[in-house]
Amino acid sequence: MAKLAGIFISTRNLKLIGIAVWFAAFVGTALVLAAFSYMQVREAMRQDAEAGLEQFVRLDESIRAAFQALRADIADAPCSAGFQLHMRKVAYLPDGLNEFFYAPGGIVECSVNVERFAQPVPLGEPDFATADGKSFWIDRDISFAGLPGMVGTIVLHDRFAAVVPRQEMKLPLPAWMKAEAVLVAPNGRWWHRSGNEWVHQDEQLSKRRGWTDGLFAVRQKVCVTEGFHCISMRAAVAELAAHYKLPVAVLLVLAGTIASWITRLALRFMRRLWSFEARFLRHLDENSIVCAYQPIIEVKTGAVIGCEVLARWRDIDDAIVYPDRFLPLVQKHELTSRFTRLVIEKAYRDLTAASFDGQRLQVNFNVFPRDLDAAALVRTFSIFDDARDRFELVLEIVECDHVDLAKGQSHIRALRRAGFKVYMDDFGTGYSTLKHLAELDVDGVKLDRSFAMAPTGSIMSEMLRHAIDMVHAAGRKIVVEGVETAERLAQLEADTARVDFAQGYFIARPLDLERFSRFVLDRSFEAVPQRNAA
Repeated sequence: MAKLAGIFISTRNLKLIGIAVWFAAFVGTALVLAAFSYMQVREAMRQDAEAGLEQFVRLDESIRAAFQALRADIADAPCSAGFQLHMRKVAYLPDGLNEFFYAPGGIVECSVNVERFAQPVPLGEPDFATADGKSFWIDRDISFAGLPGMVGTIVLHDRFAAVVPRQEMKLPLPAWMKAEAVLVAPNGRWWHRSGNEWVHQDEQLSKRRGWTDGLFAVRQKVCVTEGFHCISMRAAVAELAAHYKLPVAVLLVLAGTIASWITRLALRFMRRLWSFEARFLRHLDENSIVCAYQPIIEVKTGAVIGCEVLARWRDIDDAIVYPDRFLPLVQKHELTSRFTRLVIEKAYRDLTAASFDGQRLQVNFNVFPRDLDAAALVRTFSIFDDARDRFELVLEIVECDHVDLAKGQSHIRALRRAGFKVYMDDFGTGYSTLKHLAELDVDGVKLDRSFAMAPTGSIMSEMLRHAIDMVHAAGRKIVVEGVETAERLAQLEADTARVDFAQGYFIARPLDLERFSRFVLDRSFEAVPQRNAA
């Protein structure tokens, strides 16, 4: 999950995702437009095929009308002169059917042109028959009827048979469209009637090839509702695209434009969804809080007396994020109380599970000025009630210049009565810290790290001594933060009458629980030999 999340968090990956989204959106949009165009072409084919089938519908109607006319009002004996005259009257009708047989049982006894065959002509087994009693012989040679070289389809109904000449499909088609008219038997067997002979067979085979075949050709098949004629049509996609180059280019440009719009929306959504702020707000919970413990030493003895709990946040890609990045969000979204509670609970689980060889440690927690509410803090820290014999709790009030003096003093006194020590943090960074130092009944003061970290001989370095003087004069315990050199630590060790505690990278960096426990127990951390050597 962390690796997957890392893909969306990375700016570089987001650009690659943008390219992938654009490509997918382009392909998807192009496919949608292609599908729409595909349906439009198929609809045009359907309309053309229906127009082409009209002549076959009329032919079927003419055949039915001819059979009705042959059976109507006939009283003469079969194959007599009157009987033949009746057949000729039907043959002269302007329907394209000019040859009829009298063929009871499929044996031709006479025709329009032959009064009576000397030897009746059996038609043989029909190619197919229908439920309504019609039999069909497809493309038979009817030279025997006095029509040398003529081929036609014989349709037998009751005792009469009509010879249907092959019909040419009268359908004007564009060059890219191919069509074939076929006669289809009820059993699926079919015969070419006109047009391109291979189109219907290709349409039949396309059903076996599956949907991928539609990528290369557009096909349509339309059959008459009552009858056996069908028209199959085919248009090769390549030929179609070549014929309509401009519309295809317009569709591709449109697909590209839509894909760009979708990509902008998608990236905007992903940036919002996977922004640091959104990730932090979604995943701020007990599992994402990581605590580091920076040792605090007593300057006079060099002994580790406790630690400051420093919060980290584990991002969804498992990266550890430092406070300078997420604390502004905590304050912006008024999550300070919840955040403090999560840190306290995490520190409690860590520290109570560790062994410090019976040593009682001071544990310092940072508290936001807006959360300086004695009753609420006592409830929040109540988780430590069963461990007070192991840990002394110190609350460091950050940004003290934002604390209302009257209310702050009341809450601080209540916290001290409840067994907490209260320190002012970052002394020297605000405009009103001197007044707060004088009026707030705190146990100690932590000097801002900028004093201790300043180069020797600088104005800030000189101000360290004056800051110590002021805090000492106020009777408060002093913690100097930001001790990063042996020289600075030696300066503090030379002033143990006024400086009580120190912390900083030269003493020890913030440690995970295991290394902090080891540091407390055996003092084996690498900074200790360096300090002692100094």
